[in-house]
Amino acid sequence: MLGNEAIRTQALEGIDHIVRNSMNKQNDLPFTVEKDGGISLTEAGQGIAEKIYARHTLLTKLLIHIGVSEETAAEDACKLEHSISDESFEAIRRYMEHHL
Repeated sequence: MLGNEAIRTQALEGIDHIVRNSMNKQNDLPFTVEKDGGISLTEAGQGIAEKIYARHTLLTKLLIHIGVSEETAAEDACKLEHSISDESFEAIRRYMEHHL
């Protein structure tokens, strides 16, 4: 599980669409801004971070399995984890569970 420690705002780059999609209300952000410019994840933010990490891990493993180098697999997984739909990710997860 990821900690609820403060992280720098740059760490949010690339997940803006997930953040927007996860908010129930305009002011219901998944993080709080600290005085030093860092952020702390809320419980909702923690859930988003864990979801993205799970996607990254699984997609990296899949890409390595099909012959992509570890470095390229990790870089490509970073891109895919933010854009893949829940439906497609779950289908990949089920496939890997049964076939790999």
